Amino acid sequence: MNEEAIKVLVREYGMSREGKATRWRQIDLDWLRDQRAAGRTCRELAEETGFSLGMISYLGRRHDLPGRRAGANRADSSRS
Repeated sequence: MNEEAIKVLVREYGMSREGKATRWRQIDLDWLRDQRAAGRTCRELAEETGFSLGMISYLGRRHDLPGRRAGANRADSSRS
């Protein structure tokens, strides 16, 4: 059996894989989306959840969550 087939079966049957590499899957993306839409910073969310700032930022980019992007302020300030 190949690795991709195992991943598909794990998802289909709602199984969880233990280990540090899958810890990010424990965060509720709907909750994270709501928090970012409400204006909470990645730093605040990292402190609350215990995830690193980098992981919260990564999840925001990966799942296209609302919130400030890294270059957003610089682009706005250059128009003044």
